[in-house]
Amino acid sequence: MSDSDFKKSLDDIIERAGRFDDPKARECLLEATNLCENIFAKMQVLTDINRQLNNEVAKLKGEQGCPQFAAAKNISTDEERKDAEATGDESQRIGYKLNPTMINKLKEDGIPRDVLDKLTNLKGTYDSKDNFLNEIGSLIGQDNSEKYKKIILKHATYKKRNRPPKLPKIEIHNTVQCPVDKGSLPEDAYRLNDTEKIVQDIIVSPNNTRFIKEVYYSPSNKTTYSGAID
Repeated sequence: MSDSDFKKSLDDIIERAGRFDDPKARECLLEATNLCENIFAKMQVLTDINRQLNNEVAKLKGEQGCPQFAAAKNISTDEERKDAEATGDESQRIGYKLNPTMINKLKEDGIPRDVLDKLTNLKGTYDSKDNFLNEIGSLIGQDNSEKYKKIILKHATYKKRNRPPKLPKIEIHNTVQCPVDKGSLPEDAYRLNDTEKIVQDIIVSPNNTRFIKEVYYSPSNKTTYSGAID
């Protein structure tokens, strides 16, 4: 139930309680609704605190916390949102590509069907306008490329997104070797490449450990033996 639905239901109960003939019943119900309202208010506070704590724990683990949104600027359109992300050299954020939506736009602008069929073979994205136009020319011919260049560039140009990676690199604070008990191995066991496992933990400050586990394989038993993580 949302906050507004809860408040609406509570107001409705209070309004109906006021019409009770028995004053004691009316008083008890009003006290109960007041108690519910207080509990709900405290629950909202605890929910906010829990969200903040989860956010801090995520940051200490090296993960991204909940995004902080600036309330000062209202970015209402997709184009405005893209412009708001622009940083650094604007020319480096321009790319060129042709997807089905762009091909349809070219069709609406009068590009012939035979040219469109050839343009559908264009794959990938291009950082350089010259490289993009050269590839267009190789597909539809230089004459058509020059003839329709303006229209093609109009719909093929896009702004690259400028966002940090969702999963930032985790800082490692300790590295622990995990040897295999050699006495427990079969005679034909031989060592393979070690494997890694990252265990995220918090000890007042971030404390992430890399465990290097020795790995042996026994052909006779068809079994792999790995060092244990203590």
